[in-house]
Amino acid sequence: MNPEETRSARFRALRLLSAYYELTLQLRERFGAQDPVDLTMLVLIALGDLGSVPMDAELLAEKLASSRSTVDRRLRPFLDEGVVVKEREGKATVFRLGADILWNPTPPQGMAVDLTEEMVHTLMDLIFELLNEE
Repeated sequence: MNPEETRSARFRALRLLSAYYELTLQLRERFGAQDPVDLTMLVLIALGDLGSVPMDAELLAEKLASSRSTVDRRLRPFLDEGVVVKEREGKATVFRLGADILWNPTPPQGMAVDLTEEMVHTLMDLIFELLNEE
């Protein structure tokens, strides 16, 4: 790589990391997750839910390199608060985001940030653009 290509690649990487960091801060506030493992678990549930392939405890445990009992324990507060809901789907029990967690125009009390659908699309467009730049 020549110096110009190196600078361009570095700039794209920094933009991507900046977008990721901002999204992480907003998701931490919206989901109420302070622990990185909890945040990762909630993001996996959100991605599965939004992609119409909801996560079950076994798949979450596999993705998090954890035990199912640890996943159940970590999920409990989020289930109690309604951030995540448990549903039967055939023989499986899957997890989905609570009804108001992403698209609620009024954030829960004490939350200053409102993660909107537009913000998610903007960040995804930025990530897509950065990944497809040459």
